[in-house]
This record gives sequence, structure tokens and C-alpha cells, in this order.
Amino acid sequence: MTVDTAVRAPNEAQSLVHDGLWNLVARALPAASTILQGFIVARIVGVERFGALALVQTTVALASLHAPAAIGATSTRYIAGAGARTRQRVRDLQALGIKVALWMGAALAVLGPAFAIIIRGEPDLAVAFGLAGVTIGAIGTASAQTGTLAGLGQFRPVARLGAARALLQLPLVWIGAAVASIEGALGGSLLGWLIVIVYGQTVVAAHEPTDTTVPDQPLPSARILRDFSLPVIVGPVLFVAANTIAYFQLDAVEGGRAEVALLNVAVQWRTIVLFVPTVLAAPLLARFAEAYGNHDSAALRRAMRQGLLTTMAAVLPLVAAIGLLSNVVASLYGDGFEASASVIVTTMIGAAIAAPTTVLETALRGAGRAWATVPLVVLWVVVFAVVLAVTELRAQSVAEAFLWAYVAHFVGALVLWRRTVGGAL
Repeated sequence: MTVDTAVRAPNEAQSLVHDGLWNLVARALPAASTILQGFIVARIVGVERFGALALVQTTVALASLHAPAAIGATSTRYIAGAGARTRQRVRDLQALGIKVALWMGAALAVLGPAFAIIIRGEPDLAVAFGLAGVTIGAIGTASAQTGTLAGLGQFRPVARLGAARALLQLPLVWIGAAVASIEGALGGSLLGWLIVIVYGQTVVAAHEPTDTTVPDQPLPSARILRDFSLPVIVGPVLFVAANTIAYFQLDAVEGGRAEVALLNVAVQWRTIVLFVPTVLAAPLLARFAEAYGNHDSAALRRAMRQGLLTTMAAVLPLVAAIGLLSNVVASLYGDGFEASASVIVTTMIGAAIAAPTTVLETALRGAGRAWATVPLVVLWVVVFAVVLAVTELRAQSVAEAFLWAYVAHFVGALVLWRRTVGGAL
């Protein structure tokens, strides 16, 4: 190790922790708000309606976890990696992300109700699915804003936006559920996102670069979408589709609606745990992209080690605490949710394995290998489907399928990283 490298390494680690802590605030406050919303809504609507909400909400919850990777990462990757620091270029990259988000939201707002009416034969869920589709578009738009700020290294404003959303959504969802059941809860959540988007645009504008130079070349939108955005979006789409199909299959068995409710409790806590690696994903992606752009393999490996160590140091205590207190957690949702305790424990083990996989995939994307992550998601889907096919459909068996799929996903990501980028462990 050279003297220069020895000096840079602790500074880079300190910077990663600093940025990660601000991003933690941005994620942790909304995550805590989401958990409180779950307690409140479950007690207001009961097990059966909470199960119906889970059928819709699973898509929104998964989108809120993956949309930053799918949309916001585009801005982060190209602002940090290509030195796109002129005001016009930053605006162009943010606009590209918002355009993708709006198209996605519009498509799901139409397809969702059609799915509920035509395929599911449950027209009473059409409004809820429509609201979910619009919400996904709003999540993607907000992600484009926070991705832009991350690419500029502005993580404190990202935390401010997260705090604003947490404070807004809790009372809005509470009031919505009390007035209009699950549709009201979804509507309250959407309203919170929309208010934060309006506020977020003023925050982004305040942190834009001062360089007003007009770029010589137009933004290569088609190339960016093809080489980065599309593969980063395809993976989450496959993941969300597999989860959604599993939920509906579980709902179709006898007593399935209650089983869906039990599974949804565990998935909510899994989402909280997996916020930790996504907290680090934005600063890590910026570092991976910068190191790759500078052809600095040593910096790439340092970022990998720091990312894995920081992620696991945060995830393992959280997983242990939730697992040990699973009975207490289950009881907080009210009568009928006691059986979710064992589902929570299994899901937490899977989350502990999924966390380092997120870091590995972020590294592959930052190193210019976004398409390489798509086969990894296909592997996850295949293992998940095979395990479900040979077990009786219950909340516990779905949680076990999640666990084995995450094991396969982690092994595949680790092998791919070592073979394509040269190893970082």
C-alpha cells in the first residue's frame, strides 16, 4: 500500500460513513413511519382487509425499496461517474429519471385496475390498485430527485426530504384509513409523496451547480437508458412480479387472505432491514462509478470492503433484535397476527443474506456491468418458484422460499463480482 493510498483509505471510509449516516436518516424516518402506519391500519381494518391491502401494498412497498436503484441511480451514476456538474446536464439527467418514473406510474395506474377486475375478478380492489400505480410513479419521481442530490454529494438535503415524508405520511395514512379503509390509507400515502415531490424540487434547485455552461453535446438519453437504466429497472420488475404472483397464489388457498396478512407483517420488517444496504447504495454507487471512471481498481476494492463491513455491522444487530422480539412485534398488530412470529424470524434470516447482495450488485452497476445483475435476479426468481412448487402454500413456506432464493442470489453475485471485476474481498 502506498502512502497516498494509506491516507485516502480512512478518508474514504469516513466519507462513506458520513454520507451513509445522512442517507440513513433519509431512509430510517420514513421506514419507522411505515411500521407505525402498519400498526395503525391493521388495527383499524382488521386481518381480512389488511390482507387485501397487502395484495396491493406489496407492489408499492417493493417499488419503494427498488425504485431508487432503478431510477435515482441513473442520476447518481452519471452525475458522479462522468463529472456531469453543469447545471443543464444535471437537469437533463434528473428529467430523464422523472420521465421514466411517470411512464412507469401511468402504465401501472391503467394495468393495475384492469388486473383487479379482469384477472382477479375483484372490482372492489380496482381503486386501490390504481392508487398503487400512481404512487409508484410518485416514488420514482422522488427517487430521481434524491438520486440527483446523491450524485452531487448532497446527502443532508436527502435526509431532510426523508424526514418531511415521514412526518407527513403518518397522519395522512391514519386519517385516510379511518375515513375510507384501505383506499384511504393508500390515498393518504400518495398525497404525502406528492407534497414531498413539490418540496423536493425546491431543494434540488437550491443545490444545483453554479456552472451554467451549455454542454456541447446533447444528453445521450438512449444510450444511458439502454446501458444502465433498462437493466437496473428489469431486475426489480422481475423481483416485484415474482413476489406479487406468490401473494396472489397464497391468497387463493383456503384461509389465504389471513396468510397474506401474516406474510405482509414479515415483509414490512424485511423492507426495514433492507433499507440499510439501500442507505449505503447511493454513496457507494457514486464511489464505485468514480473509481471505475478513473480506472482505479484499488479504490473500487476499498469501496467494496467498506460497503460490506458497514452494511453487515448495521444489519446483523437489527436482524437479531427483530428475530428475538418477533412475538412482541407480532402482538403489536392486534388479534390474529400471533402466528406471524415464526414467519418474521425466517424472513429476517433471508434479509441478513440479501443485504450484502445489494452491495455486490451496486458495485457491479457502478463498474459498468448493470446488465450482469439481470441474470442474478432471474436466478432468484427460479429458485423462489422451485421452492414454492414443492411446498404447501402458507406464509411460512413463502418465507422459506425467500430465504433459499436469497442464498442463491448472494452466491451468484459473489461469483460474478470476483470473475468480472477481479475480486474485492
